[in-house]
Amino acid sequence: MIVGGMPEVVKDFIDHHDYSNIKKIQSSIINAYIADMQKYADTSDTPKLVDIWNSIPQQLSKDNRKFQYSVIKKHGRSKEYQFPIHWLSMAGIVNRVEKVKVGRIPLISYKDDKSFKLYLLDVGLYGRLLNIPVEKILVDENILGTQKGPVAETYVLQSLVANQHQIFYWQPNQYTELDFVIQNKDGDVLGLEVKSGKGTSYNSLKKFQEEYDAIGIRISNKNFGKVENLITIPLYSVFCLGN
Repeated sequence: MIVGGMPEVVKDFIDHHDYSNIKKIQSSIINAYIADMQKYADTSDTPKLVDIWNSIPQQLSKDNRKFQYSVIKKHGRSKEYQFPIHWLSMAGIVNRVEKVKVGRIPLISYKDDKSFKLYLLDVGLYGRLLNIPVEKILVDENILGTQKGPVAETYVLQSLVANQHQIFYWQPNQYTELDFVIQNKDGDVLGLEVKSGKGTSYNSLKKFQEEYDAIGIRISNKNFGKVENLITIPLYSVFCLGN
């Protein structure tokens, strides 16, 4: 989760196992992305692109991780930021996860594109953007505070995107929210609940399963397990999902 999946960063870590060096490479990649925003986007949109990028840690630190324009700027509106968000998403710099109202196939039929979350494309870059010293995370991961969950979600989402899934989240009301919902190659709907530790509560996932008879997957630090249609898998195995 610290190294992430950017090829240059991974190769350097394999060769040298030097955390301080990968921080430098990650910073240079972030700077290159910002330079690309300035180079390829319309001049009037460039500041908005950078502001959206910089707002992601604040967006994800909220209990409700739904993207809010007012976090970028007071009284910010969708009309002002809609295209820049689309630009970042199409460029692959951010991953946009939209809400579904119903957990049945085809999921895309039930999406609500006005409600969405934004994540960075890579968990290693996200950690660098948070600017928390690696040495402290390695000793005590709780130093991440409210970012512990978003880091785990960014990591899981990155794996799902790599496996070419269409990814949504489910939120039928303000009290219930399921992290991710996907449709596998067999046409089954899977509800995914992500825990950054060994959390055992899964109320939202349980409600989703009861309502749609879906397969439930709880992703955490716990080992593999299965009880009826609830499957538990450890975080490190997420890359297998869909395969």
